[in-house]
Amino acid sequence: MVSTVEYFKNLTIKKDCLLSKEELLKNGIIEIVTDTNDNQHIVLTPGQTFSDLTPIEKLYINGVTTIPILSSSKLDEYRNKLKQEMEKFPEYLRNSNNKLVYVLGGFGALGNPSSFHNPTIRKLRGKVYQQVIARLFRQLTNDYLEVLEVLEVLELLEDNDKHYHLELLLDRFMYRLKGTAPSAESWHRDVAQDKLIEFNDEIYGGWINLDKESQFMSCIPGSHLGVRLKGLKSGFATIGKKDIDKFKPYKQLFEIKPGHCIIFPQYLLHEVVSKKAPYDMMRLFTGWRLSTTGKSFYTQEELDRIIETQATPPLPSGQKTPMFAANHGSFFLKKNFTIDPTTKYSSNTIDWSKDSFQPQLLVSKKDYVIVNRYLTSLEDYGLDKYDDYTPEEKNILYPHKLS
Repeated sequence: MVSTVEYFKNLTIKKDCLLSKEELLKNGIIEIVTDTNDNQHIVLTPGQTFSDLTPIEKLYINGVTTIPILSSSKLDEYRNKLKQEMEKFPEYLRNSNNKLVYVLGGFGALGNPSSFHNPTIRKLRGKVYQQVIARLFRQLTNDYLEVLEVLEVLELLEDNDKHYHLELLLDRFMYRLKGTAPSAESWHRDVAQDKLIEFNDEIYGGWINLDKESQFMSCIPGSHLGVRLKGLKSGFATIGKKDIDKFKPYKQLFEIKPGHCIIFPQYLLHEVVSKKAPYDMMRLFTGWRLSTTGKSFYTQEELDRIIETQATPPLPSGQKTPMFAANHGSFFLKKNFTIDPTTKYSSNTIDWSKDSFQPQLLVSKKDYVIVNRYLTSLEDYGLDKYDDYTPEEKNILYPHKLS
């Protein structure tokens, strides 16, 4: 007899498994929400509870799972080291007023090259990788291969592609200042550019919580079921305003404990809640790509360049990493606003740029200079690079088979 978890597994991997869908609907475990464009979305029926689930079973059922990465003592160690790294970032000027703010905007995700390539971030990525491989992705890869064999998909692939390859996608470090908040974003799916995705690709997002308090994610459990990444509209694909209320009854908050990493399919419906941070918040975002091709998400040449020049990479969604939002380059260009509520630091984008960054990072406009919204690399700016990546650090960033 097929178990409930197996039905969810089939809908996650096979996508269009009609039998599994019908059984879960018949048993009242899932429901269908139809939006105004007649698109159907699978959602988990409110009130459903499942006990004693493994991390991979949580991923199949909810679309969300968490993995412990750092002990309490190791978490303190990494927090302190990351703060020390920030104080040495070569792109920034230091001043006696200690008003250095690394990026504008309430989201707080950094976009400077050194935030991606400093040794502490690289070591942390490696630690996350080892734990997530052991506790999730090795089994997940085997499950995907097993299903492809049943569907006889492997027979259609080249010999080298009869395996799933994993690559860890570079993503941002977040340092959200106390008293600031991200802009609210209604229900959406984060979707990479379609040209970067193969038919059987899966891309997972998430982050490791580097705070001493729990963080939370608001999402629609089950909204990953029956969805194939290839063919979805790229970018932050949103649910229309007329449909927002249809999804509210199904949302849940998922806890990410201190030192734990959350992982979910890129296309899971989730929202960004605009809530002021009660303290300076820290997290490292992570991206993971499973693919039957050995080709890099970025292309081999592009990833080589990012690593060698220590450049800012594109996000797993395919977008660039900005140093300030669009309104900071327009409305707040010359108009002062509160940048850091704790220190009462107020400035405008032009002055913040001039006071915060090395001259070579500034670009000239008609009557002012401003930091480049999208920074390139430490090498481009003639700044000291960190030590070269070790073979082990490189390997996890390139597509590789899991033994």
